[in-house]
Amino acid sequence: MTSKPTKRSATVALDASLQNYNKNQIIRAKAPDRRQVFRHVLGTPFVTDWSYPSDAQQKSILTEFCSCASSVGVHRRKLQQQHKSKAHKLKKNDTSTDIEQKDSLVDISTALAPLEDLVVGINDVTKVLEGMIAHKAHLEASKADKQILNKSKKTAQSMPITDALAVPVTQLGCIFVCRGDMPVAHTYSHLPTMAAICSDRFWICAFSAGAEKTLALALGLKRVSVLGIKADSLRFEMVHKLIQQACNKVHIPWLQNPTKVSYLPTNIRAIKTVGLIKTRNTRVTAKSAMSTPQPTVVDTVNKDKQTISLKRSVDELDKYRSKNMPDLASTVDALAKNTTVADSDTDHKKTKINHQH
Repeated sequence: MTSKPTKRSATVALDASLQNYNKNQIIRAKAPDRRQVFRHVLGTPFVTDWSYPSDAQQKSILTEFCSCASSVGVHRRKLQQQHKSKAHKLKKNDTSTDIEQKDSLVDISTALAPLEDLVVGINDVTKVLEGMIAHKAHLEASKADKQILNKSKKTAQSMPITDALAVPVTQLGCIFVCRGDMPVAHTYSHLPTMAAICSDRFWICAFSAGAEKTLALALGLKRVSVLGIKADSLRFEMVHKLIQQACNKVHIPWLQNPTKVSYLPTNIRAIKTVGLIKTRNTRVTAKSAMSTPQPTVVDTVNKDKQTISLKRSVDELDKYRSKNMPDLASTVDALAKNTTVADSDTDHKKTKINHQH
């Protein structure tokens, strides 16, 4: 005997067949065709030109940097593995962990030593550059004060100048910027101007796409978009030399001589963008859609509900007046009659006066 299929199993089978049908019968709207468009924009003299090293020079700089800082990435990856298997090791042997911890303290200090000469992250690099600019401004102000004191022949005790306190904690010598891996330009466009303000011997090395991944692997991080190396670093001395050979100094003409103003010729740039393909049919349909007024949609259901509620409120008000205020209704009717009688009397008197005259 074969059992009859229940109603529930039939509905489940129907739902499954409908899902398969919908998967196979999906109708997607075709994306509009696009074409390349060149838009002309006026150039600005405040845009700085970045110096890109060649591919071979970029490779040599990255390999030298990774050889100096690879211990940081190795140590951080080991830490991640240790955190994953920490509970398992503690269950097996507790005495071996103490010996490993004593040995690891020495390894940590040697592995993380390159981080003392580095500043990682665009925010941290910007803060260090701001400190360098403030230090330079303080030194220039102190020199001007000394000149004023020498001219006025006053002692230095009357206006003490503390140059030692103005020395910042960190002084950067070069910056790595992974421009090829950063699609938004305004996040790093301030770096060349700040570097030019800091000092004349400041270098910026811009890398093409793919450099961010190698730097992140070397330092054991997810992303490294901007990186700064200290000027007095002996560990990265070879990296400084390679950057000075491959890159040019940041040149900003309007910053060096702000008093010597000269008008530059008009520079028109062509920006390559993407636009829709406009045909005659699309233009006609767009114009017809704009010319034809859209019909006003009336919500009949809500309108009927409002009328019903209004009728109910009127009926309830009449019932309340008939029960609780019968005298008021009679007085209102009497007042209305009296006003009509008074109006008729005044009209009659006016007509008599007119006849007499």
